[in-house]
Amino acid sequence: MRIPMRILHLTKRYWPHRGGVERHVRDLASGLVADAGASVEVVVAGDGASHRTFADNGVRVTAVASYGSLWSLDLAPGYISAVGHAIRRSPDVVHLHEPHPLGLVAWRYWQARRTMPPLVVTWHADILRQQLLRPLYGPVQERLLAESGAIIAQTDRHITSSAFLPDVAQ
Repeated sequence: MRIPMRILHLTKRYWPHRGGVERHVRDLASGLVADAGASVEVVVAGDGASHRTFADNGVRVTAVASYGSLWSLDLAPGYISAVGHAIRRSPDVVHLHEPHPLGLVAWRYWQARRTMPPLVVTWHADILRQQLLRPLYGPVQERLLAESGAIIAQTDRHITSSAFLPDVAQ
């Protein structure tokens, strides 16, 4: 009997929240369950002050209580803990959808404390509006990309227009 691959996605939002990344993650996660028999979990910052876990097309979704955002950083104090609980379920791979500063912080936090599974990064966009934070965020993001097992860019334009991807593109 084949053991299903366990995949953990870290992203900002998930369906029913509307948006391109949200739809992409839902389609990918649902497809991995339906087509590959994978066990898929998604951890997101929720839209309200309550923490909830629900199933969507066989995908386990943990929506952590969120109290808004500051400079596109979700104010979801339980997010790092929720990621830790998900990592303790021993995923085979973690898939981080960037830009997602809180997801990157959670990855770094747990990486400093335990052996982590391989990391895949899907690059949806550069952070454009918060350029003042780039001196702080940029080096951490560059290191993340350098350590990733795989980086997926949505289009060739994402690679050529990014401040980060041209250095790691193959």
